[in-house]
Amino acid sequence: MALQSGDTTRQRLEHVEFALTVLTDILCPGGMAPTDWTGLTAPQRAGLGALGCQLQAEQLQDTASQFASEMRTLVSSFQDLASDTQEIRRLGNTAAGASDDRRDTFLGEVEGQIAEVHALIGELETADHLADGVAASVTGAAERLVGYTGTLRLLEEDIRLMGLNTTLKCGRIGASSRPLIAIAQELRLYACQIATESAAVATCLDTVIAVAATFRRDTPTEEPARLATISRSMTRSAEQLQETGRGLAEALLALQRDSDGVAGLLRKTIGCTDAHGDLGHVLTRAIATLRAAGADQVAADSREAARMLALFAGRYTMDRERAVHARCSGAPAQDVAQADILEDCLF
Repeated sequence: MALQSGDTTRQRLEHVEFALTVLTDILCPGGMAPTDWTGLTAPQRAGLGALGCQLQAEQLQDTASQFASEMRTLVSSFQDLASDTQEIRRLGNTAAGASDDRRDTFLGEVEGQIAEVHALIGELETADHLADGVAASVTGAAERLVGYTGTLRLLEEDIRLMGLNTTLKCGRIGASSRPLIAIAQELRLYACQIATESAAVATCLDTVIAVAATFRRDTPTEEPARLATISRSMTRSAEQLQETGRGLAEALLALQRDSDGVAGLLRKTIGCTDAHGDLGHVLTRAIATLRAAGADQVAADSREAARMLALFAGRYTMDRERAVHARCSGAPAQDVAQADILEDCLF
């Protein structure tokens, strides 16, 4: 944009310079102008000089206005870009979930959560080993109790046989054996009670042994292996997150460094654009000088004025020049549009 604006301004100043060269030859014959003005009278020269100076003052005024407007737009664009570089850094930090000092990103939080899950899995593995040990202890105790119930069954049989033998012997002894018969009956009752209770205990122990056996069968072969696989996967994930987090943090630091550098360059460039103010001051003085030179109210010869204006118009390459020319000379714009169409497209 700056190059185009500078080139446009330079061309328009060159066209004004050419016009001033023509005016110099009109007012001071003997120069190197492309047309012969030696036959003009003094009033004709004065009239053409006033008209030409007024026209070039308007051309310079329009040039200065266009240049100042484009420079304001350019400076505003640089200021917007400088602000955008800071916004890009903020958006980068926001997208990465980074804190203001960029010491951490959202990956750090995820990494911490994975570490917590990993610790929980380790505790689960420990608890699983403990549960396996408890199950083994329960199974062993149940098996020992089964042995005790077997002893109880043997004892119950012995008591039954003892009661039966006592009853038979008492029958042989006669009436004096009645107390022994009562004792034998009580022994048989206790034997029945022991048998009933030992059968119930045996049933419960069978259930406990079956459950413990099932638990011990599933746990050692499936759960520990699954937990170990998950633990290894979590470890690899944590390592990858650490590496990715470091890369992301480095990228954010680079983004901060580059955005600050770009913003600094843009601000420096904005400061350098103050040089266009010097050109504006020079143009203002030139405009004042031309207006003063064209202040004489001297009518220009129409035929000579048309010849002079045609020379000026032959150098125009921009529509704004032709518009100013038409407005100041009173000629229709289409009569002075003689520039190449390609140049119109470029400028």
